[in-house]
Amino acid sequence: MNSKNLNSAQQKQLEEIGLKLNQVRTAKNISLETVSANTRITKRLLLAIESANSQELPEPFYIRALVAKFAQEIGASEIEFINQSSESNEATEKTSNRHK
Repeated sequence: MNSKNLNSAQQKQLEEIGLKLNQVRTAKNISLETVSANTRITKRLLLAIESANSQELPEPFYIRALVAKFAQEIGASEIEFINQSSESNEATEKTSNRHK
């Protein structure tokens, strides 16, 4: 697990998401222990998401699932981590160019 798993756009997005999740969770007075118990996501990973510590997090595919579960638990399901690799960006651009 290292920061090389995330590109700079994904890291920035994770920082924004972590901040939003922390704000919602604290505003609703929900402890990390409660979220951890209800989601079965370790407190270490929850803290890593909130602090955007990509060193402690798995691959982006799994981060997306963890964020979705975390957000759903605290009633913020509109928050999601978009896992777009450079390959999928290239595929999207190629498809867009064909339709022009």
